[in-house]
Amino acid sequence: MNYKNNYMFQKFITFAIIGVFNAVLDTTIWKLLSKFFSTSQASLAILKTVKLNQYSGAQLFSFMVGLTSSFYLNSTFTWKSNTLESQTKFIMYIVVSVTAWFATVLFINFFTKDFFINKYNKIITKIEDNIHLTPFLKKLIEYPLLVKLASISLSMIINFFGYNYLVFR
Repeated sequence: MNYKNNYMFQKFITFAIIGVFNAVLDTTIWKLLSKFFSTSQASLAILKTVKLNQYSGAQLFSFMVGLTSSFYLNSTFTWKSNTLESQTKFIMYIVVSVTAWFATVLFINFFTKDFFINKYNKIITKIEDNIHLTPFLKKLIEYPLLVKLASISLSMIINFFGYNYLVFR
């Protein structure tokens, strides 16, 4: 592996580690806020005025925290860039992140259509006829979860290349 490929690989690994951290941070904040919003009538009333429920309201805040954390950590450790150097970088970071988020929404929306779910269920039924699947294994290979995991990969690829070639060039 030459130096340039090795350097890109190291950046990608650093990016992936930060991504896992941010996924845990985002999900934890989302779970906490979802619970809080569902038990706080005042907060829920405010969310309802802008047509949000406790889950989408929590997503709004957890996404912003995760995005800010991701920008700071990736600026500092992946691309070794001064985070205070430019507001333009942060704006471009948001544009790339929202583009990846939008792509994943479209990806999930397309691949969770009844056509794909029915095809997958037929395949799983044939497999189950030959092999007994435990309830735990069935949950692991649940089609929407597999699509969600694939969308995370798509997002990771879009974000990495977008950040590398547009934000921190």
